[in-house]
Amino acid sequence: MKTLKSITIIAITGLMLMATQSYAQRGNRGNRMNRANTCYQNIPDLSEQQSQEIQELRSTHLNTMAELRQERRSTTDRDQKSAIREKMLQKQESHKNQVRALLNEEQKSWFDTNYQKYQNNRAGRGNGNRGSGGRGNRGGNRNY
Repeated sequence: MKTLKSITIIAITGLMLMATQSYAQRGNRGNRMNRANTCYQNIPDLSEQQSQEIQELRSTHLNTMAELRQERRSTTDRDQKSAIREKMLQKQESHKNQVRALLNEEQKSWFDTNYQKYQNNRAGRGNGNRGSGGRGNRGGNRNY
């Protein structure tokens, strides 16, 4: 009986360690919605109106991007995929400019600095990640 308890405790402990380890390996691939919000959520001295307008712009942008992603996934034509990707990049730039237009000069300065950091982190170049960041074999933070 004592042996059975010991084996059970060891097995449960092992399972807990494996679960913790696999969760830790996920890294920054967590909830994309929360990650996508990071470049907007800490802008200093946002008024309630600015915050609300940014949230509305973000919601509209996320819906538009989801539609474009679905459209891109539904085709196998490389030229169409490329055209849709270009449209997505234009929408992303437009969204950034719309948000930026709502900010005062101090907030714009903060936003520009932190938006660039956010983009670098998304590409796997910002915090020492060596992964490709979804960019094939080009790698992340390598200086040759």
